[in-house]
Amino acid sequence: MHNLRRVRIASVLPLAIVIMGASVALDPHVGKIVSAGNGKITIVVQQGNNQTYDVAADAQIMLNGAPVKLEKLTMGDEAKLTIESKNSRQVVTKIDAMSASDKTDKRAIARAPLSQPR
Repeated sequence: MHNLRRVRIASVLPLAIVIMGASVALDPHVGKIVSAGNGKITIVVQQGNNQTYDVAADAQIMLNGAPVKLEKLTMGDEAKLTIESKNSRQVVTKIDAMSASDKTDKRAIARAPLSQPR
């Protein structure tokens, strides 16, 4: 009986340690940036509410496909945030953003009529 208890405890204990120390990725959050800087980012989500998140110091931050610092992101840029739960705190570990001006330029190019060969 004592051996069975030891086996149960031994099999559950590593799982508990992994869960307590692990980071768990949550669904990505998408929205327009309201502000970004000082380790925080605020976006407007689809419901129209502002959400503010802490950004990890080692977060990967991309703007139009190029790495940038958090402060380079500006109001109106669209962003997809990857959020992980670390030690019962939600933090942003990755930001993929597209600048509002770059997005507008790409849409204008896509709508422009193709020139006809002469």
